[in-house]
Amino acid sequence: MFTWYNTPFFFLIILAFVFLALQFVGGDHDMDVDADLDFDLDGDLDFDGAGSFADVLGFVNVGKVPLSLLFMVLSFCWGALGLLYNQFFKMAWSAYPTWAFALCFLASALSALLCTRIGSHLLSGVFRDTSAASQPEDLVGCVGTVISGKVPTFTENGFGRARVYNEHGVLLQVACVAHEGALPPTKHSRIFVTQY
Repeated sequence: MFTWYNTPFFFLIILAFVFLALQFVGGDHDMDVDADLDFDLDGDLDFDGAGSFADVLGFVNVGKVPLSLLFMVLSFCWGALGLLYNQFFKMAWSAYPTWAFALCFLASALSALLCTRIGSHLLSGVFRDTSAASQPEDLVGCVGTVISGKVPTFTENGFGRARVYNEHGVLLQVACVAHEGALPPTKHSRIFVTQY
């Protein structure tokens, strides 16, 4: 079972569970990654050679379901299907042919994309029904937790980061500063949003 051709697929399954565990732990990170790609999921990108990437994102419903959930589903399906395809080839031939790995890797990737699309369609209804749009002013009076190393005061430059639950229970990440005259909160401190 633990052979060279199964190793990448076991890694993908482990990666899915590690990412899931990080989501349960809370995944407090000081690093924020912001990426601006100039494309819509139904159209073409503004630069050459990346149209297929936009098509893949649209195919798995990025934007309708959280990307972290899609990543976990894709990783798990890719790993599990790869193991199944490897087992099929091993049973069909007395020995596992080396060329079968490339075929299994590609077939399991395409199958995992299809499974992720089906799963995301099912989940998009759940997220559509339970999501609640929020205006920035609606956060006043909500409670959250600081996730950045430092929250500057009102008179300093820059912003800190905090996770805040809105009135509908949706977790949001917001930029914040300490209120004038208040002690700047530290990482993991509970905060109360007083104004926007």
